[in-house]
Amino acid sequence: DGVIHGNFHQNGARTGRMAADDPNLQNVPVRSTLGKWLRKAFIVRPGYTNYFNDYSQIEFREFADYSGDEKLIGGYVNDTDFDCHQMVADQLTLNRTEGKHTNFGMLYGMGVEKFAGKMGCSIKAAKKYRQRYKAQFPGIQTLADKIKRSIRVRGYIVDVFGARQRFDGTKEHAFLNYLIQGSAAQTIKHAIPGIEEVLLAYGGHTLAYIHDEVEYELPSDCDIDKCLSQVKEVMEDFSDMFTVPILVDIECTHTTWADKEGVEL
Repeated sequence: DGVIHGNFHQNGARTGRMAADDPNLQNVPVRSTLGKWLRKAFIVRPGYTNYFNDYSQIEFREFADYSGDEKLIGGYVNDTDFDCHQMVADQLTLNRTEGKHTNFGMLYGMGVEKFAGKMGCSIKAAKKYRQRYKAQFPGIQTLADKIKRSIRVRGYIVDVFGARQRFDGTKEHAFLNYLIQGSAAQTIKHAIPGIEEVLLAYGGHTLAYIHDEVEYELPSDCDIDKCLSQVKEVMEDFSDMFTVPILVDIECTHTTWADKEGVEL
């Protein structure tokens, strides 16, 4: 029918994230020249517009929520434009890029040598940055300790959706990443039925699920704003599970996958 139909697998990754193949639409580059060239090959069907709903900082939002850390939660609750990386940078007297490396290093259980390489500093300095981070955001260490206890006592961790990650001999510090990535994966999976119901009502179709983003097409003659608002509402409706608001950013294209632009509702 002239349309690419990729395969998506519900449990394709260790964390519970979906995987794709034939073709793997999740691995099409974004920022490189080659990636932009490739994305121009994905064109919008005549009579349709393609939309991209992307969860905003979902891993760090849920990271903050699970940690219970007052500074992180307060930032997300009180400011819709909260920049977690800049706040960490300010607290630790770093620039934003270093703050981002520090956040990702803690979230992904990065070893101290690799973290030092990212920061461009000595291992001794890297250890001090991590110590200062834990002192500024004590909820992070509390969460890490809770995860270790759960692994040692029960042999698994469980997220707010009830999904379990069983201990398989992997290093314990990796389970913080498993918890957060797995929770983010469950968030979008729990939204899928509602998304599909809304799209069906407006003649739309899902195109792909790319990590924390759902891509879909809508016929140009439907009530676009109403549909977009309903899909966004479904994707953000997790106030009963998280203190931190779960937010979605929307982009669209009328031409190719490489030519996305922001959408304001």
